[in-house]
Amino acid sequence: MDHPRINPDSKAPQWGRDLAFTMIEMVVALAISAMLLIAIGGAVTLASRALPSRSDVNREQSLAAEVARTIAIDLRYANAFSELTADAVTFTVADRDNDGNDETIRYECLGTPDSPAALTRSINGGAAVSLLDDVRGFAFDFGTYTMTEPGPLVLSESEEELLFDEQQTGGASSSYSVFDIDWIGQRFNLAAGDSIVSWRISRAKLLIDKKGNSNGVMKIQLRTADVNGLPTTQIIDEVSFAESNGSGTALSEFSFSTAIDLSPNDDYCLVVIYESGTGAVGCVAFNNSSTATPTTQMVTSGSSESGWQNVANADLEYQIFGHRTGFFHSPATVSTTRLRWIGLTIEPDEEEQTHVTLQTPIHAQPEVVP
Repeated sequence: MDHPRINPDSKAPQWGRDLAFTMIEMVVALAISAMLLIAIGGAVTLASRALPSRSDVNREQSLAAEVARTIAIDLRYANAFSELTADAVTFTVADRDNDGNDETIRYECLGTPDSPAALTRSINGGAAVSLLDDVRGFAFDFGTYTMTEPGPLVLSESEEELLFDEQQTGGASSSYSVFDIDWIGQRFNLAAGDSIVSWRISRAKLLIDKKGNSNGVMKIQLRTADVNGLPTTQIIDEVSFAESNGSGTALSEFSFSTAIDLSPNDDYCLVVIYESGTGAVGCVAFNNSSTATPTTQMVTSGSSESGWQNVANADLEYQIFGHRTGFFHSPATVSTTRLRWIGLTIEPDEEEQTHVTLQTPIHAQPEVVP
């Protein structure tokens, strides 16, 4: 059997030879691969150097923590603040250099992630010294509370007050006719107190009615009282009152202008006496009661001015108004905002593990403006 013969000059592809690499191709490929490996290795090295090492992180955190503790110690003993913002605080502490003056300390940092800045400290207006450079985040925060206290004591006169009000306090209401030698009055005692310096009597009211021909005139007087609570001849102030003006049903009012600087805890007398007219010049109502106020008591003159005597268990139907002068809280209460603590956050770089946060109490808890 005859076999086909292959012509050596045939143009058929020589597959075995086309699939192989020449020596030159191998050398070029190896050179390129080496260059790529070198480039990749360099990139990895640079990237690894760009990342902070564990020792770098610990060092930055320790430095930030030490600065934060320094700030906290200063803040803890602050006795007053003149500046409180997220970026800066200015405050005073007790004298540290024995010059007799408080020290003024200021901390400030304006650092942000996009614009790092130094955390600085200055004393008594001196040059700011950097405590930490290139801070990328910083903030103070504050804990406050409101305290309400009595206002300052100020020497002043109070608003008008109703000091005595003896109107039908029990028992039967009666009347006393005032003649030229028959007078009536009421002893009262002005209260004392630690804050009261003096009293001023501004007004009095009495229940007065007409009597007879109604042409009489009375005098309503304020007098000092003796040790027995009886009227003296010393007149503090007085006003005239026409009998015809008395209604018998409504209290008549009398204003005083010179009854000032009256001593606390002393006795005084409101007295109704004769001024002019024929016969009785009016009737003054009083109340008979077994429960008369201990610090007040009705008095009558009998038949002469020197014959004043106390009348047991009886009071005039009267009111007395006045003002206290003394040391009073003005205003009554004052509310202040006080600083309880200050918080602090320092971010030395973008790594969260380096951030330092602390909070320190302010011992003096000074007043601050909200």
